[in-house]
Amino acid sequence: MRLRNCLGLGHLAPGPAGRPVEILVMRYPVAEAIAALDGQGHLAIPTVLDGDISNYFFPSPLPRSDAAEAPIYGRTVNLTPVESENDYEMGCELLNPRLIYRPEHFYRAGIIAEPVTMPLERARGFHLPWVRLYADRDDFGADLFGAGGE
Repeated sequence: MRLRNCLGLGHLAPGPAGRPVEILVMRYPVAEAIAALDGQGHLAIPTVLDGDISNYFFPSPLPRSDAAEAPIYGRTVNLTPVESENDYEMGCELLNPRLIYRPEHFYRAGIIAEPVTMPLERARGFHLPWVRLYADRDDFGADLFGAGGE
């Protein structure tokens, strides 16, 4: 559940009947993801158009053009229960082409048997100020969430 929460994959939770979700965790070097591009395109920041509509998705802004650092990755909404914004930590995410998995990519098998316990509204409320800070974009989401994120 720790990985599910850190990656913001709240849709991977037991349903109303409490049936656990079976998962496989695969891992591979970033170099393999880049090689899979085969000269076509780039690794990308996820957008709402890249999957099903989900309350757990939170867009990442493009950094300002004069930003000191220009991250090329999205930020996951961490669903790990915390009480304070200061204890909140974001994860990173990138989209890459689908890989043909090999046996060495297999990392673990697991079962998710617990629901998400972090209130989504709290997680999103903690997430927005950190996204703004890391992207150096105090204006990000102001038209949707208000200046303070409310």
